[in-house]
Amino acid sequence: MDADLTIPRDLTEVEETDLRKLLTLQLNITTLIQDEEDAETLLEYAFDMVKGGDTIGQVVEEVR
Repeated sequence: MDADLTIPRDLTEVEETDLRKLLTLQLNITTLIQDEEDAETLLEYAFDMVKGGDTIGQVVEEVR
């Protein structure tokens, strides 16, 4: 993983939707509604960081 990687442009809606789906599959979400809400909050925070120009390494370190 290149920890210094940032996105060179804004993601399109389709790209962001597809990426959210892929990342959601990587999370261990139980059937509890709270787990789904927590996962969505975590993903939203990570996307906000990426959109704000943070590097992948910063995002990983923050949400770990």
